[in-house]
Amino acid sequence: MARIKHTAGRKVKKSTPAQTGGSSPASPGNQPAAEDYVIQLFEDSNLCAIHAKRVTLMKKDFELARQIGGKGRIW
Repeated sequence: MARIKHTAGRKVKKSTPAQTGGSSPASPGNQPAAEDYVIQLFEDSNLCAIHAKRVTLMKKDFELARQIGGKGRIW
């Protein structure tokens, strides 16, 4: 049984291309957009925390910032 798993694993590795982070042609355009989204989300979440007179970001700050900003759930 172990031999079958090992052989099947090698076949899968050979058949799928290696994901080496940034190998896709769309990646250069996606990274700046993702970074901008995350930065804006942190800024808005920080404002929510400050409004609540806190200095620590909490999950509810991110949720509120997404609701106010009109962004959908991304995860």
